[in-house]
Amino acid sequence: TTANETVRREAHSQLLDFFSRPDAWNVCLQLLQSDVGSVQFFALTMLSNKVDKSWREQADSLKEDIHARVLAAVRDHVHNPNSKLSSKALQRLCLIHAKIAVLSPSLIEHYVQELWSYLEVGLGAQANNEAQQDRALLVCTTMLIYLPEERDALNLSSASSLDPASAAWSIQTLTPRALEAITHLMQQSSPKLHARALECLQRWAVDVATLARCSLLRPLLVAVNSCQDEAVVQEASSALVACIKKSEDIMLKTDGGSEMMTQA
Repeated sequence: TTANETVRREAHSQLLDFFSRPDAWNVCLQLLQSDVGSVQFFALTMLSNKVDKSWREQADSLKEDIHARVLAAVRDHVHNPNSKLSSKALQRLCLIHAKIAVLSPSLIEHYVQELWSYLEVGLGAQANNEAQQDRALLVCTTMLIYLPEERDALNLSSASSLDPASAAWSIQTLTPRALEAITHLMQQSSPKLHARALECLQRWAVDVATLARCSLLRPLLVAVNSCQDEAVVQEASSALVACIKKSEDIMLKTDGGSEMMTQA
């Protein structure tokens, strides 16, 4: 009814007003302790919005506190077998982690080190059981996917008061580490991991020459041409297209630069 719709809108408006307050940072993170997945996801959605809209204006002490608590929540999910974080909430938590790293470029190297620690748990003997390995690899690959996505989002944001080149440069210098992690995932026997690794590769989209240097070109071509797993073939095809496009972009820039120098 019209009355119910009015009440709903009023409640939603008051809720948004509340989450615009300074103390809402703490409330969002406290709500992560809820056993209800929808509450966790709502709180993290509000936190993500606050990071997008006002992270730059916050005091360094608050930024450090929020980053530490987000990091602790991710680690707890990986290492705590009784973690009650829902899968949707985990995705949103990792997204926030990536947003913070891109908006505070000095944290990007630590971000990559962190995802490598989860890779080592997932592939090594450090895990207590297979469930922990699965959680660690899910977090690792989710972090690999979100970092370049958030870099691109910052580059495309005309409202950004940050220098996008700062985050882009920091991520570019760490690309070899990301590709090394993807290579480790591709060396496993699990088609599910192959598909996930190739999804990561699509996001990092390097040129074909770099793929060859990193020993990723051959397994990528094999996955496209010979794999029987539909998910792997789909992700491999998307990754190959992205890398070819990256190569074409580089060639166009190089040709354009050479042409300008010739004209000069």
